[in-house]
Amino acid sequence: MGKNGKTDIRVIKTKAAVRRSFLALASIKPVAEITIKDISDQARINRTTFYLHYRTIEDIYNDIINENLDFCKSIIEKHKDELSEFDFAECAVEFAEHHDGVFGSNKYLKGSLFALSMKRTVCDIFCNAMTELYSDPAMKEKYIPLSDAVLASIVAGMISVISAWISSDRSVSLKDSCRELSDAILNGIKKK
Repeated sequence: MGKNGKTDIRVIKTKAAVRRSFLALASIKPVAEITIKDISDQARINRTTFYLHYRTIEDIYNDIINENLDFCKSIIEKHKDELSEFDFAECAVEFAEHHDGVFGSNKYLKGSLFALSMKRTVCDIFCNAMTELYSDPAMKEKYIPLSDAVLASIVAGMISVISAWISSDRSVSLKDSCRELSDAILNGIKKK
């Protein structure tokens, strides 16, 4: 922190370079094989500078996850009305556009502990938001009671739809896939 309580711009730039370097390396080799030396070389900093900002590679994960949590929270806030109608489409599209570049075609990140941790954390954020929305008296009046476990399953379903879409040939739009999920939740899948 600088004298005025703000983080020095050099610190911000260095940490951003380290995060970008980690993600760039993760696109060409397994996460478990990335070393601090690799990241330092890619970011064009020395290891001493790396250790001024991070102790471990896991600290980089946490920084990236926290950055994404803030983004997820802003998406949820922006799309609260749609989420209160179990309409995940707009929220999912915005979330997917942000994450597609990182996880979409990255075979090394897809199954990594980092990606699984990110997915779990995102599920928790959305689940907490849905639980909060669902506790609103207007929601309780409109929908049947659902347990936290069922709400968590619905959110996990939404995250799975996004993940499957990112990995697919994308012959169906994400909006349509999420609307299909919303319809299944609200109307069931039984033919009338």
